Amino acid sequence: MTPPEADNGRPSLTLPEDVLLLCAQPGTGRLELPRYVNRPLAGAVLAELALRGAIVIQDDQITEVRPLTVGDPVTDRLLARLIDDVRLGVPGLHRIRLADHGDEHPAPRGRFAAARGAMFAAAAQVRPPWRLEEWVTWPRFHALDQGYLQALHARGLLTAARRRTLGFLPRTAWASTAPDHAARTAARITQAIHSHGPGHDDSRSLRLAALAAAADLTGRLFPGTRHDDMRYRVEHLAHTDPIAVAVLKAISSDRLRNAGPD
Repeated sequence: MTPPEADNGRPSLTLPEDVLLLCAQPGTGRLELPRYVNRPLAGAVLAELALRGAIVIQDDQITEVRPLTVGDPVTDRLLARLIDDVRLGVPGLHRIRLADHGDEHPAPRGRFAAARGAMFAAAAQVRPPWRLEEWVTWPRFHALDQGYLQALHARGLLTAARRRTLGFLPRTAWASTAPDHAARTAARITQAIHSHGPGHDDSRSLRLAALAAAADLTGRLFPGTRHDDMRYRVEHLAHTDPIAVAVLKAISSDRLRNAGPD
């Protein structure tokens, strides 16, 4: 099954969905998700929100969050969480994490609440704004793959088979019904890279390329020695795109943490 064409100017797939479909094994279509798949998916959510105008990114910081409707239920829920977290704050994480603090939170009622609010506000003023790497590892971006996998399944782009590991641990095996997705995506990325310039800026495809490289999926897009040049170009994008750089840093930190002491 081929993903539907874009409708009313909206892309047929969100960037997180695109990344997940690129995890399909050639031939079988079975999804093999990278160990740290939620890091590139978090980056893909941020990139999707930026492309839709829901957030503004400058350098490696989010400077503005805009309450709007993206049109994708999963992404809209994540945006609502982000807006709520920025406005109201989460205890222990400080209240303000944007480079531009924006509107002040309404004054809390009650003596204890006011004192507690003042404490968080004071801490936020001296704490530097979150960088993109911190947003990529935001706790509320945990287990992103499940929401987008279910969305792809509901649209008929994935099949789901319930299986058991070791005879008793239930798991879901996902398989793509869009066997040409990687080839179609590679063609889009190739065109975007070769035509990149004034009047020909396909930011969505370039962002997807950078995220795919950060997720170590470049070989799925451009296999074999004949694609060495394109793999090099895509890897270069991953080290220049601020969101992809944040994803790479987060994955590197995860690996170091899981490796433990020597």
